[in-house]
Amino acid sequence: MKRSERLPENETIFRDYAEKVIVYHNCGETPFVKIPHLHSQYELCYNIFGAESFFISGKFYACRPHDLFLIPKTQIHKLSAMQNVTYERCIINISPEVVDWFNSCPILSGTLSWMDKVGVEIPHRAALSDRQNIEFLRLCEEWNASQNGLSHVSVLAKLLSICGDAFAGTAPDSDGALMPKMWSDRVIAIIEKDFCGVTTADIAKSLFASEDYLCRIFRSETGISIGKYITLRRIAEAKRLLFNGLSVKEAYGRCGFGDYSSFIRAFKRIEGYPPGKLENLSAPI
Repeated sequence: MKRSERLPENETIFRDYAEKVIVYHNCGETPFVKIPHLHSQYELCYNIFGAESFFISGKFYACRPHDLFLIPKTQIHKLSAMQNVTYERCIINISPEVVDWFNSCPILSGTLSWMDKVGVEIPHRAALSDRQNIEFLRLCEEWNASQNGLSHVSVLAKLLSICGDAFAGTAPDSDGALMPKMWSDRVIAIIEKDFCGVTTADIAKSLFASEDYLCRIFRSETGISIGKYITLRRIAEAKRLLFNGLSVKEAYGRCGFGDYSSFIRAFKRIEGYPPGKLENLSAPI
């Protein structure tokens, strides 16, 4: 399956895919991810080689070869690689409906129940052994070479079994918070702690830097201003809350906008439609 069309990464934070399952193996890109994102799907991000850090749950992890990260649905995250460095990774995106189907299927009952324990009972990060790595990559290629149907279900089940085995028995993560190298990543980590109320002045004070310098370097590294990023993050939170069943007014009250009309205008300007379009839907458009 091909990846869904996306808006430029610095124009949206809440992203979604039309496909129920995406299995993607990249072995030649040199992307430079600028800002985090979230979506309604679960995601397994496997770093084969070249990634430097991974941001999830407000924390940056050092990213080692064969590290596997599980991102629960609607949790903000970001993989970072050094500029101009080719890296290799695999991404698996799975819709909640597919996870529910696996867990309710009599033959596969409870197969993916471990996915909702990540970040609560087990850490976000596991690691594949050399043997698991070889089999994982083989199955990714088999997925992309096969047709839809039972063969896809079988391959996906095997892929997820490898991931489940990797996370099973994984000890609680003892890593301390990694200090990001890039200023923009440091700013993003601070914003994540309080994106509803944080200001540029607050961030500059926390980082012992001047506002002017911080604004310049953030824009040079991400292509957008700190203020715009904060607005995008608040809109993404509103979409997450709407996805989880809150009303527009409830979502507005929890995402940091000064007044209701400014929230509606900002949402429509960024997303292209009013937030009411997502109200009472089981999943975002």
